[in-house]
Amino acid sequence: MEAPLHLNLNLSSGHLASQINTIKEIDRKIENTLIRAFKSPTFYAFVCLGTLTGLSFSTLIRITILSPKLLKTTLLALSLAFIFLLKNNNHKIWFEFSLLCIRLEAAFVKVMSKLLPFSTKRNWYDEIQFSHNSTMNHKLLLGAIPLATMSHHRELQNLLSDRSFSVLSVLKTFENSENGCIGSPVFPTDWAHLSIPHKQIEIFDLHPIPINELNEGVNFIHEQLQQRHVYVHCKVGRSRSAMMIIGYIMKYCQHELVLQEGTNLVQQAINFVRKSRPQIYINSVQKQALNNYAVTLMSNSVTL
Repeated sequence: MEAPLHLNLNLSSGHLASQINTIKEIDRKIENTLIRAFKSPTFYAFVCLGTLTGLSFSTLIRITILSPKLLKTTLLALSLAFIFLLKNNNHKIWFEFSLLCIRLEAAFVKVMSKLLPFSTKRNWYDEIQFSHNSTMNHKLLLGAIPLATMSHHRELQNLLSDRSFSVLSVLKTFENSENGCIGSPVFPTDWAHLSIPHKQIEIFDLHPIPINELNEGVNFIHEQLQQRHVYVHCKVGRSRSAMMIIGYIMKYCQHELVLQEGTNLVQQAINFVRKSRPQIYINSVQKQALNNYAVTLMSNSVTL
């Protein structure tokens, strides 16, 4: 039996409205991406580098529409522009480039996990797994910088059913205060608007966290976990934020570690966190800072 004509018309109009909304959403995303790109020094650095590479290659194979004099002038101008961009925006460009790398890596790993189910998965964030007899009532999450353009803050709210969580950001201000070419981070003002407690400890990427700042962040995690879940992040969730959680394990969760005489507290804590997030990376200077923190904890010179 055929549906009444007016029902078919309603279905058609509803489908058309849905398609129009989808097109509008795609247009909005493209527009926002272009706006972010044109405001980003990283975009212009890539344009300069790409043009330099193209012109240099065309010169090598002797295919160019420019006169030798104009070609030299163009190459010189592009080189100076590229150097200027790097000199004045090196941290920003490095941040966005590495963010691009982790997004590409995440996409690659996602595809590989579907093709090869046994392959290692790399999540944007992971929950630190404590023992079953742990008295921990809230979740501790370690991950990469939440991107508003990927709705990570909404994802966290949905993941944590009671939506009660706080955020510890271990990165510099420029990393979460500006829209980027690759994506827009969740700003501190966004967390405030959502009534989510937020603390930021400013450390450059791959740098060790000084003892005072490390202890400040560790205590923040401990205090917040008494009341709510905690999300700790840096840029990619491998180094600075991992160091902060390792410090927390060393100070407040030594009972989770299998410590024997002669074993290293720092290495045991690193291994513990790595079980939950395999991709963490602690370099030699960061490990030395953690060793110094361990000595300080043992000497009781840090207020518990």
